[in-house]
Amino acid sequence: MKKYSRVIQQTLSTTAGLALLSAATPVLAQTSDPAPTLEEPASLEATASPEETAQEESVNGRPIRPNVGRIRGFVGDIEGTVGRIRGFDGSAVGSVGRIRGFASNLQTYVSRIRSFQTETTPTTGTNTAFWGTSVALSGNGIPTTSKINTFHSSFESAATKIRAATSGLRNADGSLKTYAQAKSSYDLISTQISSIISLSKSTFGSAFENQTGTKFDTAFRQRLLTKYGIDLANKQSFTGLNELDIELFLLDWRDNLLNHTGRDQVDYWMKQVNWSPSLTQQVTGGTKAKIGLLDFAVTASETSILTKVGGVSTVVGDAVTHGSAVISLIGSAHDGRGIMGIAPNAQVVSFNPFDSTYTASWDDIRTGINLFSSQGVSVVNASLGVPGWTLNEGWNQVFGSADVVPWYRNPQLYVISAGNDGVVQPRDIEWGASKNRAIIVVGSVDPFGRISEFSNRPGETCLLTNGVCASSTDLLKNRFIVAPGEFILVSDGKGGVTRLSGTSFSAPLVSGAATLIADRWAWLAWKPNDIADIIFKSATDIGEPGVDAVYGHGLLNVTAALSPLSFNNLYSLSITSGGKSLSTTSTSLVSTAIASRSTWEASGASFTAFEKTQSSFRDFVIPLSSKLIGTTAGSDGRQFQAYLQSRFWDWVATAPKTGLTANARFTENQLASPLIGFGNLKAQFSMKPREYRPGVLQSETPFETALSFETQDQRFGFQFGTGNGSAALSGNAAFGLSSDYDIENGGVNPFLSMASGSGFAAVSFAVNGKLSISTGITGQRAEREVRGSPVDVFKTLTRLRPLEATANTVTVKYKPTSWLTATAGYTKLHEKTALLGVQSLDPADFLGGTKTDAGTLGLDVAVTQDLAIGTSATIGQSRSADNTSGSLAISEGGAIGTAFQFVVTKSKLFDSKDSARISLSQPLHIESGSIGFDEVQVIDRQTGELGVVTRNFALQSGKRSYVTEAIYRRSLLDGEAELSLFGRARIEGNSDSSADPSLTVGTSLRIAF
Repeated sequence: MKKYSRVIQQTLSTTAGLALLSAATPVLAQTSDPAPTLEEPASLEATASPEETAQEESVNGRPIRPNVGRIRGFVGDIEGTVGRIRGFDGSAVGSVGRIRGFASNLQTYVSRIRSFQTETTPTTGTNTAFWGTSVALSGNGIPTTSKINTFHSSFESAATKIRAATSGLRNADGSLKTYAQAKSSYDLISTQISSIISLSKSTFGSAFENQTGTKFDTAFRQRLLTKYGIDLANKQSFTGLNELDIELFLLDWRDNLLNHTGRDQVDYWMKQVNWSPSLTQQVTGGTKAKIGLLDFAVTASETSILTKVGGVSTVVGDAVTHGSAVISLIGSAHDGRGIMGIAPNAQVVSFNPFDSTYTASWDDIRTGINLFSSQGVSVVNASLGVPGWTLNEGWNQVFGSADVVPWYRNPQLYVISAGNDGVVQPRDIEWGASKNRAIIVVGSVDPFGRISEFSNRPGETCLLTNGVCASSTDLLKNRFIVAPGEFILVSDGKGGVTRLSGTSFSAPLVSGAATLIADRWAWLAWKPNDIADIIFKSATDIGEPGVDAVYGHGLLNVTAALSPLSFNNLYSLSITSGGKSLSTTSTSLVSTAIASRSTWEASGASFTAFEKTQSSFRDFVIPLSSKLIGTTAGSDGRQFQAYLQSRFWDWVATAPKTGLTANARFTENQLASPLIGFGNLKAQFSMKPREYRPGVLQSETPFETALSFETQDQRFGFQFGTGNGSAALSGNAAFGLSSDYDIENGGVNPFLSMASGSGFAAVSFAVNGKLSISTGITGQRAEREVRGSPVDVFKTLTRLRPLEATANTVTVKYKPTSWLTATAGYTKLHEKTALLGVQSLDPADFLGGTKTDAGTLGLDVAVTQDLAIGTSATIGQSRSADNTSGSLAISEGGAIGTAFQFVVTKSKLFDSKDSARISLSQPLHIESGSIGFDEVQVIDRQTGELGVVTRNFALQSGKRSYVTEAIYRRSLLDGEAELSLFGRARIEGNSDSSADPSLTVGTSLRIAF
């Protein structure tokens, strides 16, 4: 191929300010084969070459004046942020399209930025949502938060007045008024610009001069005024401006001022592609993946970017700024000033294929590709193409050339801009020689996610192999994606910033995302088709459903690309042969959060899950809670329902006529009847509604039942039944409500309640009149409730083993006086598949189950016949029953948990017809302990080598919680009815004292008929 002389296709013929909106491109004339064109932004201060100035071509009958820069591809109307921007031929009518997306409508630099975080002010305050741990800085002249806020408010007020005045510069037919006709408007514009200058200098002058070492008036004020042809001493200079010019001036002015706030600048594209600086910090693997830039060299003024650029890219002067603009989007440091690069840790290898006449050929491209191969580059960004093509087959000729390193020795991902002609790929192209090359062609969308008018599109064309479209996967649209490409904030190549449009600035966003993947999972750097597949599958589908002829796979989504493509398809690797080898069998893990409150958490605990890629895998660190299901798994509604049932479902209780108990005791209302025909034994059968158990499959039997026997002299007794046996086995008469034993809200022996729900049995005997001993057993076996669950939760819960546990108890009761009873109990809990009620989705976890030994002390004091006090305190130690290698297990020393409850009951509170109960409890709280497990992890992030790693995490229950409950009952209508009032408040301890407690209240009215 030969070198090509340049022919300018289209530029702007108005002021240089309009060039800010365009992706300028030097177009290479064709003498034989099509040659690539490389997009270059029309720098507002760039001067054209003599060859350009001498040329006067015509496109669509319009003269081309290339003195404002090199523009290609803006054919027809271009949709801006709001409305249409017509007039890249000199007839720009700003009133038609009012570009206020960054200064008014979207408000990305004024007031609250609703496009980033609900309502956030990124340039001021202590906004940690977007920057991570950064806060607004001070010192070195940086203005304070209040000064910046005042600046934004005052600036927008002045800008609004300027816009209003600008709208009065035109006649009804759209022509500009003469200076004399619009003198008042020009005077107002001049006054407000002077006001903005004064405001800017007072706010940012010191910061600018301290950071740049230059004077504000000359290096900032005069430079930008000259850039837009504004001479405040000659108001008639304004007659060359229109609404669009003014808006661009305001944008450019503000953008460059914000470089001196002590913070990197935020741009709209960041939210649009779901990217944030904190994301970059979190996913970095520290490998510093290399990205190749096939573009103009970095300008000499961009010293901060030059430090990370290698290769044979000759540094150029400040006239050609395209390379600096592209690299700024990819690799600019997060250093508190200027642009934030999407992949700031990347190393850049740059190759400039242009000579001093800005010409290049496919031979130059070959040279660059071979350079990248020798430098270990994994991603290549190429903002180049051939006019009229979305993808030209010249690429196939390059990749198929004998002097280009073959794909299997040079497995790189090529990210290629689609071009700015506003056309659809004209025809199929031969691609056989490049069959295995990984490419992503990138189009542009506007800030609202609509395809840019200038962006080329894939259509339904195909990448042929020997003239045949082998399959639908070879359609160009399957290699196509879009990213923001209009008004993108980039480096201006001179130490400042500017805004440019074009697919040239969509491509580096995709390249940066690909580099983040190659950095996090370095072994994928040499599997570019895997990276491309991840980016395609993670894209946000826009346009027609599925892959379409306009948007391809859709809009780049950086967060999704760095996350599992499907949590349902994650898997874990098992350890076999005593931890010496890895099993190839994987167990699917779902990371869907289950709405539950666990009895324990592991501080910072996580496990490693894997995801298959096309030819390899990725690893992810998943919070351990994602595979743990608490005993109360279920929605908040179910939690409330359980509480309601324990309070309201007593309509089958003893008829109200029997009145209230006279001995200041609160128990669950139940039907109880003495039985006859048992000789010396007193027998009684009781029944009450079955307690609702959230998260588990409810028994089809609606009632809990119990049958008890006791000798006439009360020396011996035994009982058995079904349902919650906690109250029956605890031996403390002060705690007769099922909620007292609830692991969420009660503080009475929660270890016993973890084995309650199915059957129970107990036997007791009196040693003498003061001392008695009882022993019992209780158990549960419950399936998880899955009906009505979302599909992903349903799949999760159906894989869980049944919740099985048994508990044995021994209780000693001592009653030295008629008003005092002391109890001491021992509980041995064995959970077959859980730890303190929490199960894992992985059957290898808690292998062999867990065991808990717990001791409980209680006092029951009858202060008077109508007033009683009860206390209970429990401490338990849990440990693994089997520390099998590879399973989640409690570490040596076990886990210590505590709980307590204090209750006061009073009958005849106001009269003989009422009673009340107040309690305070600390539900189960883990005081100390840790869990450990062996798991398969990536032990070499360069190669992806796997190995077995032992991990330990501290157990905790989060903040200590306290629950207070009050119940008031009153009989009405001579005992024919009963009114109940209750309330419960939960307070998180060890937290801000101003935190509001969670509160539940209710009432019940029961009437007998």
